[in-house]
Amino acid sequence: MKYAKTIIVAMMLCITAKSYAQWTQNGYYRVLNQGTERYITIIDNNAKVSTVSTSVDMGALQTLKKFDNVVSNPASIIYIRYEKSPNQFSLASQGTDTRKITGQYLTIVKSSTNSNAYWAYGSSNGMTIYLSDTKSLRETSEVGSNSGKNDPERNWYILPLQKDVEKQYFGITPEVEYNGKYYATLYAYFPFNLGDGMKAYSIVNSNNQAAVYKEITGTIPIGTPVLIECSSPTADGNRIDIVNDDVAALSGNKLVGQWFCSHKDGHINRKEYSASTMRVLGLKKDGKLGFIIAPSTYLSQDNGKYYLPANKAYLPVLSSSADELTLMTEDEFSGINTISKEETHNSGVYTLTGTLIRKRDESSDNLAKGIYIINGKKVIVQ
Repeated sequence: MKYAKTIIVAMMLCITAKSYAQWTQNGYYRVLNQGTERYITIIDNNAKVSTVSTSVDMGALQTLKKFDNVVSNPASIIYIRYEKSPNQFSLASQGTDTRKITGQYLTIVKSSTNSNAYWAYGSSNGMTIYLSDTKSLRETSEVGSNSGKNDPERNWYILPLQKDVEKQYFGITPEVEYNGKYYATLYAYFPFNLGDGMKAYSIVNSNNQAAVYKEITGTIPIGTPVLIECSSPTADGNRIDIVNDDVAALSGNKLVGQWFCSHKDGHINRKEYSASTMRVLGLKKDGKLGFIIAPSTYLSQDNGKYYLPANKAYLPVLSSSADELTLMTEDEFSGINTISKEETHNSGVYTLTGTLIRKRDESSDNLAKGIYIINGKKVIVQ
């Protein structure tokens, strides 16, 4: 089993590595097949190889047609690194460092049928397998190894990530619109800088009713689940710069991410959603932005169960938490604790910032929706 897993992941590396040979600099790329015009995405970190039948299960690699299907998909972004001569590489994507997993290097060579494309292959015990895309008209397929050397399906292009180049950029597609702005969460295996007009936040604290957000400045570290305020309703207007910078991991972030959501036989890799202990970005009943119980349309369904989508962030909560958590700043959150501890504030109705809006002998009825401190207790008015 260990040998099989080693070979299979080695095959995975091989595909990406080959395209990379067009460049001499380590970096992040997408890999595009010449024959099918489909992009590689990584949906699992396991695979199988049979040295007896020379068959290869490359189901961990899925190819997608059309740029729109990969523009916001972190699974299409692969870091390719030159290791040693001749033509040997390693790669990383979706939380997986294939060099460490396989213990092997990958070989790439220039295609004999297309000077701008490359072949990728892995060899072990006298068996060499070239990676190719599957011939079909479908938009989605999976990588195979059955093409001949003259087939364009064996040829792969590599596209360096470039923010200002069409069909070579990564853009964020918003999930939620609130108050004229657009928001999304992202969990990606690459560091990046935001485009103009965009902001990123971590969740640094929470309780049963609120989640505290804090802006992240500078480069977002690799593998950081974040909440992003976008500048546009489309991915094209939310382009980011994927960089090679080695940035220290972010500390104190309460958000969590999931790399994969695969229901494919032989490659099941997913995390089941729990409505009692997980909250996702969304609009609360009052129409404001918050972390809520995920609607079924947000989740991925398989055999009657629901699973978290890949590369999104969620907030773990206690089972006693409210269905909806209000987003607030650190000052607003500390204001709750300060007010509730001060005896002088134990009577009447206060805002979270400590402003008295109703005296003790005044009714608390007909308050606008929001969070208040009423007679020393925190109350959410729906």
